[in-house]
Amino acid sequence: MFKRLNANYMALLFLLDVLLIQVALEVALALRYNLPIWQMLQLWPQPEVQALRPWMHLAFALLGVVYLVGNSVYNGRKVLRWIDELQRVVMASTFISLTLTGLLYLINLNLPRLGFFYFYLISTALLVGYRWILRAWHWLNKHKPNVELRVLIVGANKRGIEVANEFRRQSWLGVNLVGFLGRDLANGETVVADL
Repeated sequence: MFKRLNANYMALLFLLDVLLIQVALEVALALRYNLPIWQMLQLWPQPEVQALRPWMHLAFALLGVVYLVGNSVYNGRKVLRWIDELQRVVMASTFISLTLTGLLYLINLNLPRLGFFYFYLISTALLVGYRWILRAWHWLNKHKPNVELRVLIVGANKRGIEVANEFRRQSWLGVNLVGFLGRDLANGETVVADL
């Protein structure tokens, strides 16, 4: 169903990314008021932060989508290796945090800057962490294909039988041989290579 790097898999990653960015924002704002490093303890939530919360979620989601798509995080060819995916996700997370920190600073709101630092750490850890978990799961299940492909071999001659034997030998591909199609059947045989 979700073979690594196909469209369904990338759509699932996209939805998880948007959801995890929202979770990271909420956790970061809550941590800011529960772990106030170098700052006085303030009441949670502040009225100005509470009024901006829906807009902040929308802005973080939109910028997350723009930067993650812009960094080709969902392009299977560009995130084939784990280091490439790590670079692209960390870069997108950095851009999201820096852009929104600068934007909210420019509109001169009294928002906790430590919350943005928490957001950066949490969002990066979540986005990279679940991708590594998925990569580990795919790596551990590489010999158990999760997609079965039904194949009808054209040509019931010697080459067709060789192709069938090769598919059987490479069982990790997830190919289910249906049969042969062709005029090469000798003597009206209906079974070729046990198919």
